[in-house]
Amino acid sequence: MTLNESDFVRRVPNRLVVKVGHTDYESERVLMEEPGRFQVVERFGPSDDVVAHIAPRIRRARNRRGRAA
Repeated sequence: MTLNESDFVRRVPNRLVVKVGHTDYESERVLMEEPGRFQVVERFGPSDDVVAHIAPRIRRARNRRGRAA
């Protein structure tokens, strides 16, 4: 998965990319699958708040690395 693909998925805070076969169907629904590569899942229930809370920190860290290079 490219960085651009990942950034596109993460624009929605409760969406994640997971390895095929690693979906938790009790708290995630599969939105898309790239066969043999990855799945895009959407978290729901209490766990989606956790993902949304963590996502901005990941993006800020990535931006800092980009500026430092």
